[in-house]
Amino acid sequence: MSDFVTVLSNESDIPATKVVKQIDGEHQLSQTKHSYLHSVDQYEISCLTDLANLVQSLEGERKKFIIRGSLIDGRAPYGLRRLAKAKEDSPSNFEEVDCQWCLLDIDEVDIPDSFIDGQSPPIDLIQHVTQLLPDAFKVSDCWYQFSSSMGIKAGKIRVHLWYWLSKPVSNSNMGEWLRESPVDLRLFRTVQPHFTANPIFLDGAVDPWPNRSGMFNAGHDVIAVQVPDTFQLQMLNPKTSTVRRQVNKMGKIDPQEIVRDENTSLVIDGRERFLFECSIQAAKLTMRGQKTKPSIKELTDQTWALFSEEADLTDGKWSYDDALRKAQIRLSQLEQGTYQFKGKQDVHILQPTPTESIKPSFVSSESGAQLLDEALSDFFDSDGKPDTTVLRVTMGAGKTRQAIAHLKSLMTRSFGTRVEVYVPRHDIAADWASSLTDTTPVNARVIHVQPRTGISNNTSGLCLRQDYVKSLQEASIGVFNNACKSGDNLCVHYSDCPYIQQFIEPDMIEKDENVIHVMVHNYLTLPRNPLQMNPDIAIIDESFWGALFQDVTIPMVSIRNSLVTDKFPRIGRIVNEALQDVEPLLESLREHGITSAELSLVDLEVLKPNVSFDPVSPNGPMRQFSTATLHRNLTNLVRILQEELAIQDRKEPERILYDLTNDSVRLTYVKDLCVPETASLLVLDATADQTLMEKVLGPVSFRRIDVRQQSFVTQVYDKTGSNISWNSGEDDIDRLVDALNVWAESGEKPLCVAHKSLIKALEVHPQLNKSVLLNNFGNLRGSNAAQECSVIFITGRNQPPLDSVDLKARALFWDDGIALQHDPAASINPQVSENINLDLDIKSYLQSDRNTSPPSSISARSYTDVRIERLHGQFREAETTQAIARLRLVYSKYVKQVFLLSNLPVEIPVDRFVKFDELLLDRLEVELIKNKNLPLSPTGLLKMRPDLFVKYNAAKQAINRSLLSTTANLKSLPSLYKASSFTVKFKALNNGRWNTHKHLFIADMGFPERLDDANGIQLITGSVPLDKWKALLEQGDPLIEGSGWGEVRDLKVADSNQH
Repeated sequence: MSDFVTVLSNESDIPATKVVKQIDGEHQLSQTKHSYLHSVDQYEISCLTDLANLVQSLEGERKKFIIRGSLIDGRAPYGLRRLAKAKEDSPSNFEEVDCQWCLLDIDEVDIPDSFIDGQSPPIDLIQHVTQLLPDAFKVSDCWYQFSSSMGIKAGKIRVHLWYWLSKPVSNSNMGEWLRESPVDLRLFRTVQPHFTANPIFLDGAVDPWPNRSGMFNAGHDVIAVQVPDTFQLQMLNPKTSTVRRQVNKMGKIDPQEIVRDENTSLVIDGRERFLFECSIQAAKLTMRGQKTKPSIKELTDQTWALFSEEADLTDGKWSYDDALRKAQIRLSQLEQGTYQFKGKQDVHILQPTPTESIKPSFVSSESGAQLLDEALSDFFDSDGKPDTTVLRVTMGAGKTRQAIAHLKSLMTRSFGTRVEVYVPRHDIAADWASSLTDTTPVNARVIHVQPRTGISNNTSGLCLRQDYVKSLQEASIGVFNNACKSGDNLCVHYSDCPYIQQFIEPDMIEKDENVIHVMVHNYLTLPRNPLQMNPDIAIIDESFWGALFQDVTIPMVSIRNSLVTDKFPRIGRIVNEALQDVEPLLESLREHGITSAELSLVDLEVLKPNVSFDPVSPNGPMRQFSTATLHRNLTNLVRILQEELAIQDRKEPERILYDLTNDSVRLTYVKDLCVPETASLLVLDATADQTLMEKVLGPVSFRRIDVRQQSFVTQVYDKTGSNISWNSGEDDIDRLVDALNVWAESGEKPLCVAHKSLIKALEVHPQLNKSVLLNNFGNLRGSNAAQECSVIFITGRNQPPLDSVDLKARALFWDDGIALQHDPAASINPQVSENINLDLDIKSYLQSDRNTSPPSSISARSYTDVRIERLHGQFREAETTQAIARLRLVYSKYVKQVFLLSNLPVEIPVDRFVKFDELLLDRLEVELIKNKNLPLSPTGLLKMRPDLFVKYNAAKQAINRSLLSTTANLKSLPSLYKASSFTVKFKALNNGRWNTHKHLFIADMGFPERLDDANGIQLITGSVPLDKWKALLEQGDPLIEGSGWGEVRDLKVADSNQH
């Protein structure tokens, strides 16, 4: 039985191997470079000898290498990009095939102490590493090649082992077979390079292994590895559950442990969890509108009614007694005041959690730094082999700083290395460039890539013909080939163009140089211009989801007119009719005999603008090429139809939707990343989700490092913090301003984060203290502007439009084996939505050891499909996490205060739960802060504050609503005020009787200062001015007419927060 091996040859002069040079007496390795285009040859082989002869013949072919994939039929064998997946500007050229041969790449096996590095017989080293492989490989002969770094980097065996197999095996099965072996599993990808050429030694460097290859005889007369009959494939990531969830009759989304019968929809598994949910709902229903607690019978009856309606009871394992057991727990929680089970809406009610959240393993800042250093070392010391590593590290833990240090270190021992760094904004790019070129400059040319047409209205671009370029950009026409260089035609400014100079590189290998380009995230999905050489290493700092997704609208009339072929002139109309009549589009196309091949015949060239290269004009082209965008969008529509038609059981496309509002098609897709598969990729993202990352990047090495933060977190549980609630609540905004001012005036440095419209309202609020720092969601990542702030108020959460998240999920998960579940509330056509909002899901809080509340949760609006909800979290919960991180809590010298004015659980331990009204200042608290004193009884308010109250009942009601009865309730006040608050007791005459009253004072205790490791502002020294307070009580406030008690007796301090 024979097989084929695909050999690619670089069409450029770039060698497909490493270069070794002697620099400062040491051998230094360059990164292996990769050509943009390749030619292809396929060789037939039928045994190990054929495979060995082929590999050996390629050792001297510096531009050639092998891949496991096969050239797609119909593709020309030259001028090809090495693509297994189509991109917007190029089709896929290679497809996955089962191979009867394999290469095992081993490079992290320690050389045993009994061996002498560089002098031990090669066969002994091969014998050692083969014993670490599965049994079938241990007994089989193979062809070996020592890798380029063998002998250059001491202490490790680095070798390629080529095996012939008893039958062809797929990439996934090879990965499963070798999962527990010291083998680089990345080779089992369709177009992953298998390098075969010997390294190139220059400038006095000598090969320590001049005989790098040979046949290894295992001694068992086995020349073909026996392949197992079956493979047990496991999911790469067990978290990517595809269990379809349902919404129960209580309006809650079933958790994944609840399983329902497909025919009856009754719960057949997870019934204990479902009974818990029923008891919670029963407590809410029986408390709704009631002032008294329900009886045990009422609670049990309601629990059993809910449970028995949706649970399968036919096995006799569940009875009324089980409902009684749960009801007793709920009633006990009501009686003890642990939970009230009451609120304006279900989303405002704090409730028990069915299962306590799994707390991350928080480590100290020192341990976190060490773990991060180890992870970065593993990446940067990977011998230049393509690797994708995602590091989820607590924000403020120094991930960027340490990554820069490791990059600098790598550059000192490298040459000819290209690095690309991607960051959210240009100011962050400038910080990166500055850090790389500071007092210890990196051994590389560092370029902060600036755009052609400027960063903002205040910044000029680099292009010397900006008006012309802008006109091309506005018409969606490519700039480089139409304004910079086309064949031999050059722009008149080409040779001295500042923009072009950013990408022109010298011969870095010859000059022992490296180059680092620092760019913004937008460049991640822009086509690489012809001057951009592929990077060896790419680093993405912070989340890049905002740059990935594309959502476009195509008029239906354009589809009808443009999607035609000679055989099927009505393709566009078939698409139109299927979408308008809500018929399965893919099924309709198949019924009409329209295939992917037929769609390839759709000719859209007439829409492609015919732009003449203009090397001189400073102004825009005279013609407006309005069809350029349409051409691109229709091209993508055809491509997406072809891709989704390839899924045989798919009836409707995920990424193509009909928009009723304007008779158009909405097209959603993930834009191609410009980082090639051959580059080692490092992603630094504090909120990274492994499932989502692997959907975009493929298999990743994922590490999570959770570092303890110096914070005390207070979170409200009875307010969602929606944009609507803040936009319509002027009183709440005024109270927020009062709270922010209190912190600012007490010597703290407050930061407030909110949605844009609320921030705009705060910016123009006449009462807001000018020292309060404001920022909005979406403008947070990477910023250090608030690191000196000591307190943060996060007023709500970043809630993206429901349909936008659904569209992004369609783009990301369109090819999953199980189709997405789409919620009606997230439809792009609101008039056909059955719900005005998403359904409710139970979300548990992460609680600290300081939190005295039992494990708790809240009902939050969530997508039914867990995959969509994961993506939702990257735009909602992750933005709150980003906001908190602006205080740089990991290395703070003191505990900072975090106030979350939304009940949405996020991944930070909560120290205290409060109601919204407990957190923001009420009327009496505002008066306390304003005057530094306040009566704590209705009669006292009438005597001391006649400007506020003239009726006893009104004063009593204000006292009852306020939290000022004890100083312990001053939860939203700064440490300065809490620490210097005193409650005094005294007797005063009123209506002929001497009664005891209380009055709260805030003393002037001296100048505050911040001490290291202190929770709040510390006071110097001071004394309690009882005489001054007594005079105020007796004589009243001179600014408040009619205030004062007259004579007071027995004045003394009754309560104090001063320690």
